[in-house]
Amino acid sequence: AEVSTPAHFAKAATPMALQLIVEQLFEATVAPDDVIALLQRAGPAGARATFLQLLGAIDVGDRRTLYDVLASLTATAEVAREYLTHDVWYVVRNAVCLLGETRSPAAIGAIGLALRHADPRVRMAAVVSLGQIGGPVALARLESVLFDTSADVRTRALSIVFAGPKSEPLPDRLVGVLYEEQVIEYQLEIVAALGHLQTPRARQRLQQVCETTANSFEGTALRIAAIEALRRGHPEVADTMLLTLVDDPSPMVRERVASMLR
Repeated sequence: AEVSTPAHFAKAATPMALQLIVEQLFEATVAPDDVIALLQRAGPAGARATFLQLLGAIDVGDRRTLYDVLASLTATAEVAREYLTHDVWYVVRNAVCLLGETRSPAAIGAIGLALRHADPRVRMAAVVSLGQIGGPVALARLESVLFDTSADVRTRALSIVFAGPKSEPLPDRLVGVLYEEQVIEYQLEIVAALGHLQTPRARQRLQQVCETTANSFEGTALRIAAIEALRRGHPEVADTMLLTLVDDPSPMVRERVASMLR
């Protein structure tokens, strides 16, 4: 009964509690609509917990679910602005895409800043987001991209500008947010993000990566990154995991494990 009051609810809605609530989206014990309603009530704290889970989501299906939830939360735009200056490209890209989902002209200024980002994937996201919002102000921002160093960015901007100032906003979401590039750079960032999520589900995902046999240098590097993230974020289970990998088939994994156990 006390949690029903705003003051007690705010006290109970800690970052850890909200992250555990977000993970209920992937369980069968709570109705998704109830989870979303609670996250909505939590305001920016609820949107922030969901955004952090998105950054550590390995599965495409999980990313789609979390992205859709974020697109439905009122406070997502406020939280997305907080991550526009993040030093990891895909974090900024997610924030830019979610601002585009608002379809709000108020987001044009913030999205416009991403048009000058060093990574072309972020600039592409900004172009698409401005196209989603549409209107003369958004199109005016796109004119600066027509001389972008990336041909892909220029082409996408041109396709939007020449669609006409009265065209409807782009209906499609940036597919790249849901089906991320399967490159080692991105996968390593996801694993690192999992190390900062102090939840059982995040721990289990890291353990799965640690235990998955790899047949490539990139796959082995990912396993080693998962081992390090597990030790950093979940030390209570890291040593047990390390002991199981002492005789791992990969010499790189064995060497890293041995150095950690010294």
